[in-house]
Amino acid sequence: MLLMVALLVLCQLLCVACDVTVTAHRMKRFSKAVITFPDSLELFFNEGSSYVSFESEEGLHPRRQVIFIDSLECSLCRVQKIKQYEDLFLESIKNRRFDLIIILSPNKKEIPLLRSYLLSQNLKVPVFLDSNNGFYSKNQFLQTNRHFHAFLLDNSGHPIFIGDPSRGGKLYELFEQTIMI
Repeated sequence: MLLMVALLVLCQLLCVACDVTVTAHRMKRFSKAVITFPDSLELFFNEGSSYVSFESEEGLHPRRQVIFIDSLECSLCRVQKIKQYEDLFLESIKNRRFDLIIILSPNKKEIPLLRSYLLSQNLKVPVFLDSNNGFYSKNQFLQTNRHFHAFLLDNSGHPIFIGDPSRGGKLYELFEQTIMI
């Protein structure tokens, strides 16, 4: 019996080590990718909406913290938690070291309800609605793992930081160090 327990513990340790190796490999591959944006996305901010072109990228900071919310998540559930990004957005305006880009890519069925909800919320954080799934189409290498759906891009579009700094703690400290470079 003791031998059986020892084998189970050993198997669990091997699985954890394997998972860490796979994650490290994915992170390395992801950091070599170049993230591109669709030509146009619908922007919701305050009580209005407009279409924004990413073609010229005029007025955008070369470093961008991207939060990508895909159709695998309940879009309405995530939008209700947008307030968690208010401090990060205010910091991006105040320090001008990065832009915050939240991209919402919902199921087609959710779009009318989501559009109505976004207009009614008087958002303090800009949210880009990707109703044609253009962001994912241009970046098909995006992982289905949500840990890869928040990242900071350098001026050439490469991810230089992976994670959501709005969660605070050590992750935010690492984010701060990265944007200071």
